[in-house]
Amino acid sequence: MKKVVVSLLVLSMLSVFSPATFAMESSEVQMDTFMQVEYEKIRNHYEKLGYTEVQLPSSIGEICIRADVDSYCRSLALTNIVDASPELKQEILKAREEIIYAADGWYADDKDLYVVWFDSTSREWGELPRFSDLFPGWDLPSDVANMGINELGVPTDWSSSDIVQLKMASATEMVDPYRTWTLHGEMYEFSMEIKELTTSKHCNLGITDMSVTPHESIIHKKGMGVGEGFEGACWGSRVLGLRASTDSVPGTARIFSRCGVVD
Repeated sequence: MKKVVVSLLVLSMLSVFSPATFAMESSEVQMDTFMQVEYEKIRNHYEKLGYTEVQLPSSIGEICIRADVDSYCRSLALTNIVDASPELKQEILKAREEIIYAADGWYADDKDLYVVWFDSTSREWGELPRFSDLFPGWDLPSDVANMGINELGVPTDWSSSDIVQLKMASATEMVDPYRTWTLHGEMYEFSMEIKELTTSKHCNLGITDMSVTPHESIIHKKGMGVGEGFEGACWGSRVLGLRASTDSVPGTARIFSRCGVVD
């Protein structure tokens, strides 16, 4: 009887520690190691350049004060959405998206990403706040965008310099991407930087995950000028859309983007 019990225990342990489980845990460890290396590499880079690290607003209250969001919108956004009627839910989501896009910047921390912003003119940089820290319990803003714009299959490295006609930003929907690129399950480093602005004073940059339906905004940085942008590291298989818009007079922007596989 004891032999039977021991055998069952051994079989149970083998099922728990299956090859698939080990592979998954190994992948998670590899991803965590990669992100830690990228974190240290980026931080060392800006420290060597002598840039000043600056923190962006890190709470809903700070965002609302800085962006002059009215008290009704803030109160509505903080309303419990679980028990709300369908009509009220839509109003709550609209209020939340207004605040989300009023933020200086953020990134979706559950998407295997690490992102920082930089300003080469003022020589400042900082980590973008994580979405879940800024807006705990809120959903990422989502929409359905046009997929057929300048699509790039990206097996290795690429860079592009695009002249983009900027549309006015909206608090309720995302602009269509001006370019898309595909990740093939590797580890990547990427960046977007504004090189020129014509007519428009500022430009908002963002990246959308177009592999899910509806598409989700996963990186957002607003109000940038020439020499500003963001960079970071990511991991996975998905199609991403590069977006640009403006809160000032619509004009054009020349945006340099790059993406490369990390060996």
